[in-house]
Amino acid sequence: MSSAPNTTTRSTPVTRPPSRARRRFYRSVVAPKLPGLVSARPVEPLSIDVASYFSYKPWVDRVITATLMVVALPVMVVVGLAILAKDGRPVFYRQIRVGKNGRLFRIWKFRTMQPDAERQTGAVWSCVSDPRVTQLGQWLRSSHLDELPQFFNVLVGDMNLIGPRPERPEFVCELSRELSFYSQRVKVAPGITGLAQIRTGYDQSLADVHSKVMIDLEYLRSTSFLAD
Repeated sequence: MSSAPNTTTRSTPVTRPPSRARRRFYRSVVAPKLPGLVSARPVEPLSIDVASYFSYKPWVDRVITATLMVVALPVMVVVGLAILAKDGRPVFYRQIRVGKNGRLFRIWKFRTMQPDAERQTGAVWSCVSDPRVTQLGQWLRSSHLDELPQFFNVLVGDMNLIGPRPERPEFVCELSRELSFYSQRVKVAPGITGLAQIRTGYDQSLADVHSKVMIDLEYLRSTSFLAD
């Protein structure tokens, strides 16, 4: 396993000063496994041309999200209390994901799995009948209510409402080696949902990922305000 270049300790591909916890994460997890993602250089220019709508889409999505929060906040309170009563703490689940131009950020979700679900397995893809998912979590996933906290990610600029789903760094590194065009997805901010998620289900093979990436790239090239 190759190690990350020394330049990693001098700068990181984030736009704000990293916290102590984030620096520890880089050194202990990202640096050993993902030398390409923690390079001091920004992601190389990508070959596809994205739709002009993306130049102002983040602001459109923030305005829409702020409006939706009026309805979403009471629902989030109810969901949070239900998780607390049935499954206990923690209510929220945070995880490092890869955002625009390879910048790492923390995604927020309502917790749907048992605590420390990956302690024994490490980073693995979830599946339709994942035994780690709680009974309440199954309902939250099927209704997509577990995604509501990502509205906060949209408001701070980490995500859009619609776009390619953000993937975990461990998987981005692996998939980028298998699919040469996979990294082109990070030319825009990821979304809470996207066209690929609507058309397909959980990834179970490399062929599933290939299909989703093709849909994502077509979305990047051709989307518009009306299409969203």
